[in-house]
Amino acid sequence: MASWNSLPPEIRQMVLQSAISQSPYPTTPVLATVSQDWQDFFERSTFKDLALTNGDLYVFASAIRANVTRLGSRLKEKTESATNITQNNRIFTQAIAVLLKVLSLWRGDYGGLELELDARSPSDCKYFNFIHELHDDFLFRFQDEDELFDAGLVIRRVAPRLIALESLGKIIRESFTALEYFSYSTYTEQTDDKERDFLDGLATQLLTSLPTTLTRFSYSRRPIKDSCDPWVNHRPLARLFARACHRFAEFRPPQDLRLVPFFDEITAAGRCEESKLEKLSITSIHLHHAAEQRHVTYYLMSAARAAATMPRLRTMELWCSYPYYGILFRCEMDTCKVQITWRYLKNGPRFALEEKVVQEWEKVASARLFDVNSGPFDDTMGKWERSTILPYLHLKRLAYSPLEEAQIRAFQPGHRNCWYVPATPEYRGVY
Repeated sequence: MASWNSLPPEIRQMVLQSAISQSPYPTTPVLATVSQDWQDFFERSTFKDLALTNGDLYVFASAIRANVTRLGSRLKEKTESATNITQNNRIFTQAIAVLLKVLSLWRGDYGGLELELDARSPSDCKYFNFIHELHDDFLFRFQDEDELFDAGLVIRRVAPRLIALESLGKIIRESFTALEYFSYSTYTEQTDDKERDFLDGLATQLLTSLPTTLTRFSYSRRPIKDSCDPWVNHRPLARLFARACHRFAEFRPPQDLRLVPFFDEITAAGRCEESKLEKLSITSIHLHHAAEQRHVTYYLMSAARAAATMPRLRTMELWCSYPYYGILFRCEMDTCKVQITWRYLKNGPRFALEEKVVQEWEKVASARLFDVNSGPFDDTMGKWERSTILPYLHLKRLAYSPLEEAQIRAFQPGHRNCWYVPATPEYRGVY
């Protein structure tokens, strides 16, 4: 009788598949030690989710052998004070260096790797409530398995404290040289000067560090209590993204971006043959229900003039959605046709798609077929919520990552209390 080791690998794999199909799922791990050929199969499940503290990283670095599908690193320190800032920065830097060195061993034979870095202090929770992403494996519970990013970096806002742009730029330049997708979320600064410095750093430290392989860039931010006046720096912000948007095939600017200065900056620069932009998603607070019709009309006309300067543009969406209100403008174009779609609530605040807007977009179509589809959203059951608009967005994944979509849906009325139940005294009172 032939020994187990003498059997061809194909036969041993067939035995594994047969054993799995005949055994109840909970008992299949007992088969993990039967054959080394089966190692990859079981390790993909056993080490699918792995969370490490900073104290585990060196041991992990010396012992790493498995293919880890997801790795979460939670670097938890005591409340930061003026005397330990340097020490905490050193810990964070060393932990990142060790972690990235480990990740450089990743072969990628079984798909991509998704990394979550969670560096926080208890004071973040004490002074900034509802940081729900910090708890209960938020990333692992709400990531869609079918929508994992193969070469993406997502930095989500969970507290006002940020990684210094100089440090972030250095990490991207040296460790993420083949990055394809980058989603960056922050909060506005508390003073006008700090906000101006941040925008300067965004332009000189971060955007200049992004690799040429990057095709999708998404940036969002939101104000916090006592934050600066966004009007003060609105022109530098518009100018920054009007220049930067041409570098990417897909782009989403922050929702407080002033639409007219942004589009006017693009138009003033003239036709940009080098522009890579194909998809532009803008959710704008300036399309709110109390806006004036003439302003909405001018926004859409400015968008048309800007679109005429971007030869590769295929889809542009401008929209706004919150409880009891929703509005959507979309332009889709190819070499043969330009299609305009205008949606509003059937029973609620609405704006008209005025004729001069249509005429401006007809100029963009030029000799191509031109069609306008204007009408209300489909009848929906119950109250219109912020997330109700998601199925109507053709650029939904540019507008929101799966995690951001989970946040929006979870914070609808009636869902917040089901979001997370604190499990330890450390987290009591956070939610």
